[in-house]
Amino acid sequence: MIRKEFIKLLDRYLAGNASEKEKELLIKIYQKLEDRNIVDNEQLADIDLLETEVLNKLKRSLKEPEGFSVKQDGHILNPFRKKAWPLIAASFLIAFVITCSYWLYQRNPDDLITEVAKRDPQNFIICVNQTKGDKKIILSDGSYIILGQGGKIGYSRTFSTSKREIYLIGSGFFQVTKDHTKPFLVYTERLVTKVLGTSFLVNNAHNDTSATVTVKTGKVSVFKKSNFVAQNEAPDLNDGIIITPNQLVALNRQQQLVKKITKNPNILQKNKANYFDFDATPAAVVFKKLEQAYGIKIIYDDEKLRTCSVTAQMGNETFDKKLMLICSAIDARYEANNGDIIITSNGCN
Repeated sequence: MIRKEFIKLLDRYLAGNASEKEKELLIKIYQKLEDRNIVDNEQLADIDLLETEVLNKLKRSLKEPEGFSVKQDGHILNPFRKKAWPLIAASFLIAFVITCSYWLYQRNPDDLITEVAKRDPQNFIICVNQTKGDKKIILSDGSYIILGQGGKIGYSRTFSTSKREIYLIGSGFFQVTKDHTKPFLVYTERLVTKVLGTSFLVNNAHNDTSATVTVKTGKVSVFKKSNFVAQNEAPDLNDGIIITPNQLVALNRQQQLVKKITKNPNILQKNKANYFDFDATPAAVVFKKLEQAYGIKIIYDDEKLRTCSVTAQMGNETFDKKLMLICSAIDARYEANNGDIIITSNGCN
């Protein structure tokens, strides 16, 4: 059923010409307003807001006439009263648009790629990895993608003069050729990733509750797809959530973007030395060396660490193990917060 047909159905009901089956259909659609299992968190928030607004308008306009009842939790119990129909029709339309859009997307997760392909079918390429391993795809600008098993991408044979756009379903590792005038944009079901030239991994399996972007080299800007607008396509990395090597952005179950430190961060390639020899070295200097080696910001109180020093030799220990040894030596604690490390200490005697 398309929107135009749905509106005609409402008109027939208001005129008293709807069949019993059509009445049942309207009731089912209205009940979707109370169904908490068919929509994700953002859609649910929209429905809750709209439902509350409709209810408040009904109360004001009808002043709860005889036969109009409301549940204790604020939801409409009996919506099919003739005087209420203009407002109820609006709530039906809201429910219809939101829920039907969701159902269609669930049935066709790659609709976005298909729709984009229709705009320029002669210049658009769709590639599906049907092999048992990864598949390398080289783009016209020299960038390449390692597409994960079962993954699907869509991209233009030749990019536009202002941007490079890729559409991804599944996981893919991107090695992007630098071009500071032409941003490289990766669109997935829930995220948009913008870079100018770097390498990163995008993991966005359909029907998975999470989505992540992890940086290997350079700097990446990540947006929720619902918040991405034309201004964000500018060739800079001054907006969105910015992440660097050893950091990732995850879209959690609450549909919020969260910056994190990757599991077992690696020493950056430009800092090849992985051996540390500290001999009564001030703690602030120790943390600064660790920060430079891993590219992870370490936040601490200079004044409280002023009299603290570290004597230790470290090599192949993990980043977490190194932090634990250093903090143990100066009676401090550490925690990860929004992609940084926070050091808490009462100072040293």
